Amino acid sequence: MQRQEVLVVDDEQEVRALISDVLRDEGYVVKQASDGLSAMNTLKNFFPSAVLLDLWIGADESAGIEILQKIKEKSPHLPVIIISGHGTIDAAVEATRRGAYDFIEKPFVIDKLLLSVKRAAESCLLVEENLKLRKRIGRDNQLIGKSGDISQIKQMIKKVADTNSRVLVTGPIGVEVEAVAFEVHNCSPRKDLPFVPFNCANVDLGAFEKELFGEENLNGEIVAHGALDAVGEGTLFLEEVTDLSIELQSKLVRALQENTYKRMGGRQALDIKARIISSTSSNIEDLINQGKFNQNLYYRLGVVPIKVSPIKDRREDIEQLVNFYLDNANDFFSLPPKKMSREALALLVSYDWPGNVRQLKNVIEWTLIMSGGSDEEEISVESLPPDIKSPKHDVFDESVNMDRFINLPLREARDVFEHDYLLMQVNRFLGNVSKTAGFIGMERSALHRKLRSMDLTRERRRLDDDVDVEN
Repeated sequence: MQRQEVLVVDDEQEVRALISDVLRDEGYVVKQASDGLSAMNTLKNFFPSAVLLDLWIGADESAGIEILQKIKEKSPHLPVIIISGHGTIDAAVEATRRGAYDFIEKPFVIDKLLLSVKRAAESCLLVEENLKLRKRIGRDNQLIGKSGDISQIKQMIKKVADTNSRVLVTGPIGVEVEAVAFEVHNCSPRKDLPFVPFNCANVDLGAFEKELFGEENLNGEIVAHGALDAVGEGTLFLEEVTDLSIELQSKLVRALQENTYKRMGGRQALDIKARIISSTSSNIEDLINQGKFNQNLYYRLGVVPIKVSPIKDRREDIEQLVNFYLDNANDFFSLPPKKMSREALALLVSYDWPGNVRQLKNVIEWTLIMSGGSDEEEISVESLPPDIKSPKHDVFDESVNMDRFINLPLREARDVFEHDYLLMQVNRFLGNVSKTAGFIGMERSALHRKLRSMDLTRERRRLDDDVDVEN
């Protein structure tokens, strides 16, 4: 619900009373202050949606500007409307330069005053919602991983972040496309401005225009703010942009081509100041060839393409992701943090994760809920979901049978186990010796020698220099 509180700061008691009565009649909660000191003291325990501030307090014509500056230092996003009976263009310009939301001359028109307060309160609410959203997005969308793929993406982000270039993030369902988009925003000069996600899936024409562009009535008053209003000069993230219908794609192309938009029912063209980042989990080239996606839109959105691979192709990131969610379980799931046993972790690393990071996060939450025991107890294999620990996803190949170790001397049993263990790990990492070495904690050259001495290179055909790519 929109907050309805206003602080009125004026040294004339009659003016304060008049404004307060008018605002209370409109449903606002109003507090008053006669000078800067009382205004700042009031703001310690009162959190209004707007401040009405007289420019000339007492005999000091600059007192209002000084109070404005103090308010903006304490609450940068709080809208301050300057009112003055000594209104000049220079005063209005100076107030605006210092961060005033609006400037109204005395004697003021009541309707104009109410409209300014209404818009200021709406602006304050939008900022608060965006700050909350940004905090949640920042928590949920950290780009975790040390694989070659993630390292390459981070390097691309560093290069593109300082530019205004549009970025298109692609990858299968469940990968960290939003995390990549947020990281671009967070590394850019816009990092302190809003980051607003806009889901393009299952949106019809009316909803698209209203939710993206906003809506005005015949009098030019804003009926509904759109995502472009909310984002301002920040970053707009268009999720699953390929889900838009051809008609909606054409409207988006036109807006991006002209770099302007109009609210529904509005006549004035407004500049698009936001940076646009978009994403899709579909094969966009196939959609273009099938006539299902506008090629001009693709060229306008995909200036800098970033592709996120599935986590089964970067298994060295899985352990880091698991530990990240476990260590921050209280923030993500409102559950106490726990540790994962090495056996359970190895099973998670070996799993193929068709739902990628999204599925992994859900599995961690499920496991924390179902594992029970004290917070100090490690999560065991038995606590993992049934589909994760099913035989087809077992860490060890079926050929590894512990019974056959019983009749072997220790050295021979150790050699057999080492052979089977290394074969299993190399298979897990699809023959990539660098990734295998990194996971098991061996030097790459030492692992190569060990594999050759055990003749494992013949058992794993993919284990050659073409597959073994250093990341």
